[in-house]
Amino acid sequence: MNNLIKPKNILYLHPTADLYGGTKILLEIIEFLPREQFNPVVILPNSGPLEKVLSQLQVEYYVHPITVVRRGSVKGFALVKFLLAILPNIIWMAIFIRAHKIDLVHTQTMVVLTGAFAAKLAGKPHIWHIHEIVSAEFPKLWGFYCRLIVNLSNRIVCISNVTAEQFPDRTKVRIIPNGIDLQAFAKGPAQGQQKEGLINMGVIGRISPRKGQAYLLDAFIDLLHRQKENSSHLFIVGDIFPGYEYYLQELKNKVSEVGLEGRVTFTGFIEDMTTIYPLLDIVVVPSILPEGFGLVVLEAMASHLPVIATDHGGPLETIEPNISGLLVPHDNVSLLADALDFLISHPEERERLGEGGYQRVKQVFSIEITTNLVMQTYDDILIA
Repeated sequence: MNNLIKPKNILYLHPTADLYGGTKILLEIIEFLPREQFNPVVILPNSGPLEKVLSQLQVEYYVHPITVVRRGSVKGFALVKFLLAILPNIIWMAIFIRAHKIDLVHTQTMVVLTGAFAAKLAGKPHIWHIHEIVSAEFPKLWGFYCRLIVNLSNRIVCISNVTAEQFPDRTKVRIIPNGIDLQAFAKGPAQGQQKEGLINMGVIGRISPRKGQAYLLDAFIDLLHRQKENSSHLFIVGDIFPGYEYYLQELKNKVSEVGLEGRVTFTGFIEDMTTIYPLLDIVVVPSILPEGFGLVVLEAMASHLPVIATDHGGPLETIEPNISGLLVPHDNVSLLADALDFLISHPEERERLGEGGYQRVKQVFSIEITTNLVMQTYDDILIA
């Protein structure tokens, strides 16, 4: 009899076709979903490298210019243009939901509005997956936006306590931490792999002021001033958010001004991140503004690498200080340099923290745990 039961069609709405943090979580969930129970369908706002991966996973996907809230889209004429575009998008998506017999709509980000309205119009349940922290940055806008999310969602999935704390009414909120596939990073400890004493540290993610690459670069310069014989190297991994080309140029200019061209490498985007972690000894997450979670922390832990992260947002929940990583202020270059100095000078501490981080992610943040919680949430809604 069970063989006659068709899988439920889950529509995922994603704000980008890149392969960074939020996309990795989407792919992890989709890859581990039992297809006999759930059939994933994805809509992307534009073409990009994510299409290739979805094709490899045999996931049905569509590219349609769904409206995505960007920082520049809520001001002046851009806001008018955004509002004019959203209604046709909602109608198109409601028709899509009915035509493709979608059972549940899962909006993967706070910055896509279309899915919630379209699900309501089509009479289908909706989940809003919250990865972002915006309540402190946009308090006036958040009051309205928060009520919108609550009213248009059957469940609100938050990736951390800090993202959940944005909602005064948590009746619909369920905290499901991001998870990671440990097998993808199962290459063992990276320290000392044919590097002849060279200590490689890296910051990984989109290049933008909020991610803190400039903060880490300043700390790296401070570190080199202290240790004239220091043989460490800094890798800045990732490409830019559109509109932040100037920031990348400022970073490169500073590297050139202080004569560190041979000590700092800008790698650009790397599709397979499992290839970069074995080259590193230390991973730094120097975010100036709080991260909703910080997937790089988990990836480094899964790779047996010690992590230094700023002490706000998601890393407060993923890192146990001095057990599975180090936490530093987001505004003190000297203390960040101290932490780098400490780990460079104490290889045994790098190994201890790397193992502590691995055990932490294995016990709390595996993708199996995350996917099971997501499936339970689907069942709660669809069976109710």
